[in-house]
Parts: sequence; structure tokens; C-alpha cells
Amino acid sequence: MSGSEPRATPNGVGADAKSPGRPRMPFERIIATALEIVDAEGAEALTLRALAQRLGSSTATLYRHVDNRADLVGHVVERVFSEIAVDGEVLEGADVSRACEHLARSLFDAIARHPNAAPLLIETVPTGPHAMAFREVCLSTLLAHGFPPATARMLAAALGRFVIGFALQLRTDADRQDADKRAGDRLFHADPAVYPAISRTAAEATVPLAEEFALGLDLLLRGMRDLAAAGHDHRG
Repeated sequence: MSGSEPRATPNGVGADAKSPGRPRMPFERIIATALEIVDAEGAEALTLRALAQRLGSSTATLYRHVDNRADLVGHVVERVFSEIAVDGEVLEGADVSRACEHLARSLFDAIARHPNAAPLLIETVPTGPHAMAFREVCLSTLLAHGFPPATARMLAAALGRFVIGFALQLRTDADRQDADKRAGDRLFHADPAVYPAISRTAAEATVPLAEEFALGLDLLLRGMRDLAAAGHDHRG
């Protein structure tokens, strides 16, 4: 069920026809409002009851568009994927490392606009049209660079999990920095006789999450280049 049309009743009449006095709830408004809840209050705040209250409607109305919360989450995730901006000109002619960097950053940037939605991406396997289109681009890029299907699938999955793993920390980045500072203060005073490595590195400043992401992505892409040079055998 796409959610874009009223659910059919056994006699073939749309369910919304039961309430001729109430205007039909636009599906786009439902999903946009659901994403607003996630942006403002977090993924755990997204329930059908909370959404109905925000819309000034009822859960019965929502059930005409979605089957359950999982179905709603799938549509919200699809909305996030619809904001991924892939530049075909960047991919065209780029080596595998540059192409995959662009894809990874495109996904990361889309999630960064809705950091609270990151946990939803691990609740479901995105299969909406925009998610499928992005997956197709990732896999076709890897296949075009000579990776066999099994390796291409593994690399695409690894790249996606890496991005989402970092994106999960975006929603608490401010809290994370405060926590890191407090932890850093404790680490700075660690007993060097017991924790020599911790003591040696404690004075180093905590870097922004974006820098950690860039370093990790660079290492992952270097590994992909090495794999390509070795003939694409992921079994090493």
C-alpha cells in the first residue's frame, strides 16, 4: 500500500467516503508532520497517537493511510532519502574512491538535516522509491568499477552502515561534546602508572564529529582502493 490513496473498503468505496463532512487528510501533510515531530522531539516521540494529536485528527484517520507505526516510519525514512542530492556529473568519470565519497557524504548530509531521524534508519530496511534509487546508484557505481556483485553488495552495505553509525551521534552532538569534555577532564588526571597510553593522549583536544567522520571515511575509501587494486577479492 502506497499510503497515497484512501484504503479501499470491501464494497470498493474509499474509506474516506464514510466521512463526507471532513476533508481528506493529505498524505504529504501526514508525513511532513511526522518528520516535524521527529525533528523536534526525537524518533521515540513518533507514535500514531502523537501524530494524530499534532494533526488535530484521530488515529482512525491515520490508519486509512498507514498500516501501523512501522509503515509510518518507512514513509518518514523515505522522506529523508528524498533529500539526498547526488550529482551525476561528480560520479561520471570519477574513480571509485571519489564516487563513493560523494555518495557517502550525500547520505550523511541528508541525515544531518534531520539528525533525530537517524535511529529510524535502523528500524527498517528502506525500500521506498528514493531509497531504492539511491541504493541502485551505489551498487551500479561499484559494479561499474569492476567489483563483482557479492563484493559490491558488501561494500555498499558497509558504506551505509558507516554513515548511519556516525549519523546516530549527530542528534546528541552538543551533549556529546559536553560529555567528552567531562570525560577528558577525568582522563587528563588518570594515573600514568596504571594508564600510560591514556595519560599520554589525554591532553589532545577532542575533535568535532565531522573530523572523525572524515578520517574514518578516508580510511574506508583507502581500503576500497586497495581492494580494487588487489582484484576485488574481499576474502583477502
